[in-house]
Amino acid sequence: MPAGESVDACVLGEGSYGKVYKAFDKLSNKEVAIKQINKSKLGPEEMQLMYQEIELCHVLSADENSLVVALYDVFEDSSTLNLVMELFEGESLYKWMKSELPNLQNREAEVQKVYRQITAAITHLHSRGIVHRDIKLDNFLISRDRNHQSQWVTKVIDFGLSTVLLQNQTSTISVGSIAYLSPEILKRLPYNRKTDVWSMGVVLYTLLTGNLPFV
Repeated sequence: MPAGESVDACVLGEGSYGKVYKAFDKLSNKEVAIKQINKSKLGPEEMQLMYQEIELCHVLSADENSLVVALYDVFEDSSTLNLVMELFEGESLYKWMKSELPNLQNREAEVQKVYRQITAAITHLHSRGIVHRDIKLDNFLISRDRNHQSQWVTKVIDFGLSTVLLQNQTSTISVGSIAYLSPEILKRLPYNRKTDVWSMGVVLYTLLTGNLPFV
């Protein structure tokens, strides 16, 4: 693995394209996550999307926004692409909704706190001209605040389908998760960053009720 002399790692998980490691960076003296991608399993279009995602993550990481999982560095060789990222040991918002939320005293109040963070994260993306295009419960991670156990910390992840749409620009490319898609994408009409706002509405409804609105 690149930078192997300065990082001790153990496997956190494995996906279709590679593995995720929990690692300790000896140079910075902190834990990180390393997403190691097997390039042989990616086609040309998938590789292009991966490089685009990396560029967007670099932009967002430079802002040091606490609501976005940070990308620290990228190492590439002939066979692998290694993304060194902030280690955020949380669970998906979907799992949280199923396991934690039903046990909390006031569901609406807890959802309100979490949703404020979601709104702030997506507002920041839009201020940079970035449209996420795949907002769903599984693309947010949540964990208890280490300093305040009664509070939650939520972060947005996965920019593989994201794109840049500047003011007055639109797109007609149909991407995203079907249950969260805006009418414009479903009808293959031009859309802008407001498509994310629709998806955020679906997230809010689902958190409050436990059910998707259109399924």
